[in-house]
Amino acid sequence: MLNELIRNEKGQALIITLGFVVIGGLVIVPTLAHMYTGLEANRVHEEKMTEYHSVDAGVEDAIHKIISGYAPLQTLDMGSSYNYNLAEPVNGITSISTNVTKRSLLEDILDPSEYKLDRPHEGWIDFDAPLEIAQTEDYVEYSCNLTLHNTGSGPRTIQTLGVFFSPFPGDGNLIVGPSDIVYSGNMTDDYLEADSPETNLTPGGFTFLWRWEHNQGPVFKLGDIGSLIFTFKIYDPGWEHYTFFAFATTKEQDISIITSHPVPHKWLIEATAEGTKIRSLVVEDIVGLDILTWEVK
Repeated sequence: MLNELIRNEKGQALIITLGFVVIGGLVIVPTLAHMYTGLEANRVHEEKMTEYHSVDAGVEDAIHKIISGYAPLQTLDMGSSYNYNLAEPVNGITSISTNVTKRSLLEDILDPSEYKLDRPHEGWIDFDAPLEIAQTEDYVEYSCNLTLHNTGSGPRTIQTLGVFFSPFPGDGNLIVGPSDIVYSGNMTDDYLEADSPETNLTPGGFTFLWRWEHNQGPVFKLGDIGSLIFTFKIYDPGWEHYTFFAFATTKEQDISIITSHPVPHKWLIEATAEGTKIRSLVVEDIVGLDILTWEVK
């Protein structure tokens, strides 16, 4: 009987083996497909990283040209662009295109279609460096003195008056002011718009902005003087100003903007390598450049 049972099990090993072959076939095919997908994803990732580092080099080259005073950029008119390709390949990529556009920082505060942002007049406004008057564990407080003196031709009707500071403290809620405002001479708060002065957050900094009703601002005839004194607090005791300037706009067309200091430039940098693009926005200040954005497209 035992011999009969053994004889009846002949061929079972073949069936078991075929079963393993079938199961292995079902498992190996998707496993190989998954491995191929992973290898392909790694290849694409490496290519994109190569492109990213290459286009990153294009942006950094443009920043170096701005800082070092590269002549074609320094002679650009406001709103104009300069396009060039990197002279040397990076990571084997030979075509790295960089476009740099020169803009005025004031275009984030004023309407470029209404004012001549590229031709501000200096010399009418004296704006002393903000004077630190208090510092606590919670905040630092500054006092500011601004004087406007018509040394050109007149009369001039002021439409807006602004004071810009950088850097931005990181949160608009940390800025309190302007406060304790004192107007004197031809500077007046008569006909100020209801929400003036307002705090305007701008790239790299912030602006205190006064707006007067249409054609109702202070009038400065030749030789007239007017002053504005105010204070403000930053609820970050370590905050210090890098750049500051005051500006005013007038309704006359020959002089639309007057400033106390040269207005910092804002640079839009767009670099492209293969299918990757980086768009960066930087602002000049007295300590170099502030990188505001760095977007990968």
